[in-house]
Formats: sequence, C-alpha cells, structure tokens
Amino acid sequence: MDLKSPAILAGINHARDRAHSRKVKTAYTSNAASGGVRFDFRRRALGDNLSLVDDDYPVSQFVSFVLLMVIGFGLVFELPVVLFVLGMLRVISSRWLHKTRPYWFLGLGILANFLTPGVDPLTPLIMFIPLYLFYEATALVLKLVRR
Repeated sequence: MDLKSPAILAGINHARDRAHSRKVKTAYTSNAASGGVRFDFRRRALGDNLSLVDDDYPVSQFVSFVLLMVIGFGLVFELPVVLFVLGMLRVISSRWLHKTRPYWFLGLGILANFLTPGVDPLTPLIMFIPLYLFYEATALVLKLVRR
C-alpha cells in the first residue's frame, strides 16, 4: 500500500481540513506527504497568528535526537562504574587519574561533543559537566579507598 497515493493524501487533507474547520484542538495530526508530524499546540499560545511558527517537524530527526541523547547519557553514567572497577582491580589508581587530569578534561570534552547531536554549544556542555564531575568523584572515591 503506497501512502503517497492521491486517494490517501486526499483523505488525509480532507480530515485535516475538517478538523481545522470545526476548530478541534488536537495534539497532532498525521502529515504523511512530508513524513512529519504537525503539532497544533501553537494554536493555544499564538491564537490565530500562526505565521510565526513552522509546523513541520520530521519525526525521524526528533527520534534520532532523543535516542542519541539517551545513549550518550547512558554512557556518561557508566564512566564512574568502569573507572571504579578498573581502580579496584588495580589497573588504574587515583594518583594516575589526578596526574592525567588535563588529558581526561580534553578527552571528555571531545567525547561530549561527539555524543550530542546538533551544533549548539549548550548541549555538549550539558553532557560534559556531569561527565567531568563523575570523573572527579571517581578519582576521589578511589583515593578514599586507597587505590
């Protein structure tokens, strides 16, 4: 079944027009022609002045953004566990972690940039701060247990 057939597109457009003519405020309506989702929450915020908001957000970009952030933060929360286990196995020590701190700082910053999607500087910073704090906390815990 082809979702871009004229009959299906006409049915979708008719349903969307009917919903807007009755002024039904739906959470979302399918927009199969562009592969996106049309969000109608803006109607409450802007009233009838809808020209300020672009309403087509591709679902695939949203899903990939969310999945990359979940995977990235999952890796961030695993770093202290891996470092602590390596410390308890005496593969690394707290002295070595403190001695190589500048390299870890740079490496964790680069890792945060690769794990976060987008080009804005805020998203990698949001990931870098807990990543570095976990690194320092692990080094402190290893020092407290004398490893």
